[in-house]
Amino acid sequence: ELRRVKPQNLFMAVATLFAVVYLLGQISELGDLGSAFADASWGWVVLAFCFSLVPRLAGSTSLMAASPLKLQLGPTVQLQYATAFTTLATPGGYGASVMNIRYLQRRGMDVTSAVGPSLLVSWSGSLVQGALFLIALVVSGQSFDATSTLSANARTILLAVIALGVAVGVLWRLPKLRNLVVPPLQRIWATFREVFAHPRRASVLLGSAAASSLGFALCLGACLHAYGGSLSLANLVVVNIGASTLSSVVPVPGGMGVAEAAMVAGLTALGVPTDVAVPAVITHRILTFWLPPPIGWFTTRSLLDRGYL
Repeated sequence: ELRRVKPQNLFMAVATLFAVVYLLGQISELGDLGSAFADASWGWVVLAFCFSLVPRLAGSTSLMAASPLKLQLGPTVQLQYATAFTTLATPGGYGASVMNIRYLQRRGMDVTSAVGPSLLVSWSGSLVQGALFLIALVVSGQSFDATSTLSANARTILLAVIALGVAVGVLWRLPKLRNLVVPPLQRIWATFREVFAHPRRASVLLGSAAASSLGFALCLGACLHAYGGSLSLANLVVVNIGASTLSSVVPVPGGMGVAEAAMVAGLTALGVPTDVAVPAVITHRILTFWLPPPIGWFTTRSLLDRGYL
């Protein structure tokens, strides 16, 4: 008997194939690190695993604070693991945004309204990450080329202003396009105003973003301790956010390979020996990036079967 292939099943099949191929490839590259892993302090590895759970919980509370609907914690936590599964096949975090929008849509919001909370989670996370990075940079006393950084930022801001001006001009001269684009933007802006009009929701949103970044940094710190290394929390935040930012701008699904190389480079630049930095980073990535997708496969199936996606 022939059965119609549902889009959800096709998506799961393609994503599963991609995930299996990638994860098997990564596992095959860990053979040379076997001796280093054998010497790890497993108490610190367990602590690192506990810290790796913080960003998933923080991501859930962040979405719950941004949404005008009352979301259940359990399915929303499952969603965070489901997004980890889809992130393997999508660059730049687009998979996470699509999953969030679909999740909110299935809870009763229309697509346009669901975009607002998803964008708010993403943008508030970027804002808090930037603030934490600058604070950690000052506290850690690390030096950087301020002139080149400021000039690069100035160019970015100038290009953004020019692009915004062109977009506004086009919308102003094309009423049909304006009527198509402006109403959704107004609804998204209404979501932003609604959240920040309630101090409790705003504090949970921003606090969750901070907890997520600190959870990743503390996980990296525990992984370093597992192999005999250590760094201050400020340095860990700088390395983690710096590597995360670099991997997010490279159009590779999940920032594969980029994040690992950036973390190792950052740790060694701060004085951590290479034979400590490499296994620590690999352990950190296993806990925060490679382990969640297999869990996410099951949570994605569960959410699909129960109508949450």
